[in-house]
Amino acid sequence: MTERVSPIRVVLDTNVLLRALVNRASRSRDVVTACEVRKAICLVSKPLLDEYRRVLTHLQERDESITQFAIQAQLRKLQYLGEYIRYVSVSFHFSRDPTDAKLIELAIEAKATHIVTYDADRIPLPASRKDAGRRFRQRLRGVSVARPEDLIGQHPELLSPS
Repeated sequence: MTERVSPIRVVLDTNVLLRALVNRASRSRDVVTACEVRKAICLVSKPLLDEYRRVLTHLQERDESITQFAIQAQLRKLQYLGEYIRYVSVSFHFSRDPTDAKLIELAIEAKATHIVTYDADRIPLPASRKDAGRRFRQRLRGVSVARPEDLIGQHPELLSPS
């Protein structure tokens, strides 16, 4: 009897997507590639896509090697190959950085297994004894918050064969 493995469902923080575009040899790029080949399901919403677009367009203004075409192509791939949640109906108050609530709300709504980030505010959230940490554990039971390196370390099957 073959054991069925649940798919890895990830919410990518903007800093991960930014690093993936800037450094093609990074673990961030490996995670994005895993989403593109559907080894992981990337969860996106309109507010998150809007944030990606805003931040990446600002990056393009500073780095001429990142083109508007590359940005739009990347965002279309994530939306088409991932799971697009049009309306996120849950709310999560995250007083430390209210703009980050959209990631947690999407993770709740779409039943994510991982939030992938480099943000120092979110990485310790599942173990935090503060109110936000307790609410995170209650509403996102079993969801990991991990850096791309940690996610790949826990799930080496996400790496594409060379």
